[in-house]
Amino acid sequence: MSMNYHQTKERYQKREIRQQISRGALVIILGLALWAGWFWGSTQQSRSVISFNQDLLVAQQQNARLEQELASLRISLEQEQQERIVNELLANKGTQQLEMRRLQQTIASHLAKGISEERILRSLEHVLPVSHCQLIDQGEIAVATSFYTSKEANIRLVDGGVSVFAEGEAGESASIDHPWFNITKPISVRAVFLGGEKNKKAVLPFSMNIMADEWMLELKVNASTLRGYISIMVNKCFFS
Repeated sequence: MSMNYHQTKERYQKREIRQQISRGALVIILGLALWAGWFWGSTQQSRSVISFNQDLLVAQQQNARLEQELASLRISLEQEQQERIVNELLANKGTQQLEMRRLQQTIASHLAKGISEERILRSLEHVLPVSHCQLIDQGEIAVATSFYTSKEANIRLVDGGVSVFAEGEAGESASIDHPWFNITKPISVRAVFLGGEKNKKAVLPFSMNIMADEWMLELKVNASTLRGYISIMVNKCFFS
């Protein structure tokens, strides 16, 4: 009887162990299945992200190429228009010839009335559309007064292409030791460049432009944090 009890107990214990092993194996299999599913999903997501990034890069490259082609087409169109106008003028025909004659007569009339070429160019500055500007140089310059003048009142910008001189009225507290200029009064700025010079007298802040064929230099004159100085920013602007 005792032998049967031990045999029965041992049989139940073995069944219990087999059940625990089965449950453990089931948990392991389930865990492996979940991990395999997560790994597969993560791999698919990574592939989707990589594919999306590649598509985005291709789209950006195509967009950049299209912008370059568009800019090239615009330049070609402008050159063709200029060549057509020049050819019409040389051939003495076309509507551009009549418009050029009228423009020449108008300019000649203004010059005869004593209007300077610089005033006419300043008027053109407000007519020509500017597409965009970019900062190319900046600096600070001392303002010369009746108490003060030195090399610091002159600065060369744009790799020496533009020389700027500033002069103003001495402030009430100005002296030989403290040569401050009156910031509330107009100051004179002279910009000397290859082919001429530009002068302007105004109260800060103000700007002055130097015209070229296809672009212009914009000089922005502002008060400086240094007492007795002004700040000058040079922007290169392109006509649209």
